[in-house]
Amino acid sequence: FLEVAAEYFIGPLVGKFWLFLRDEKEREERTVGRTSGYHGSGTGLILNPIVLSAFLSTLLVLMHAGQYSPAYLAVLAPETLELAIALSTMPLSRNAEEKDQEAAVVNAALELAVVVMDGCIAIDGGRTLCLDHSALLLGVRDWAGRVMDALESGMRLPGEGGVQEVRIRRSAAGVVLKVEQITSRWGVSMLKFD
Repeated sequence: FLEVAAEYFIGPLVGKFWLFLRDEKEREERTVGRTSGYHGSGTGLILNPIVLSAFLSTLLVLMHAGQYSPAYLAVLAPETLELAIALSTMPLSRNAEEKDQEAAVVNAALELAVVVMDGCIAIDGGRTLCLDHSALLLGVRDWAGRVMDALESGMRLPGEGGVQEVRIRRSAAGVVLKVEQITSRWGVSMLKFD
């Protein structure tokens, strides 16, 4: 699996999803002025929070299984972190009832980020992620910090409550701790002296 994970499993899954998301957003933008905007067949099904959280959970399992793949540090880890942030922060649709991200999607994205960063730490202590993708790493930290701050201030996500709320808090804290673990070791190397 490690030899084919990037080329045949994780890479195509992430790449095809980005293409799908881009194409659907373009279709919606072309029809934004019309009374009934375009909603492609199956779009609501794929961008449904239940399906998105299952998609992210599937990526989590694949990333954990493929963490020692040769392309993990250079390609897979940054791409899946970008996808996790995007799916949990950006509105996936212009449709009013689809703009809010459900707690399950945010939690699945945070859990994926924890697994990806844990893999980076296991392989090289997070060096590649910190030095080659420092802006992304800091973006992950800011994203998880904003989620924690929002939860602390009383903001509630649709579908949040009970076990889901505890899972989101735990996952966000895990992301912040993993980023801190990486930056405490390699953060000095991120500084550029003029």
